[in-house]
Amino acid sequence: MGKSRVNRGRARREVLREEADERASARASRSNAGQIALLDSRLGLGVGAVRERNRLGGKEVVDVEKKKKKSGRKSDTRAARKKAKADRHRQRREIDTGKVDA
Repeated sequence: MGKSRVNRGRARREVLREEADERASARASRSNAGQIALLDSRLGLGVGAVRERNRLGGKEVVDVEKKKKKSGRKSDTRAARKKAKADRHRQRREIDTGKVDA
């Protein structure tokens, strides 16, 4: 079986290009506040499109705590990561075999 060439012809690309031009012109006609209102209606109030909202001058909604990824690692060295993994594995094995005094 050969590859399908559906939607890959010149006519289809031209249609897609025209649709993209229409979207671009519609976006250009909206103000920054209008674009933020559109994002709110599509995604929810202050949800998603953080970079776009910041670029448009909207206030950043993302919580600082949410931005920081919490990890159980104490250090970024390879040895420390291997030791932490071994400790986690050992704890799991102890729980599975019932050797934990908790």
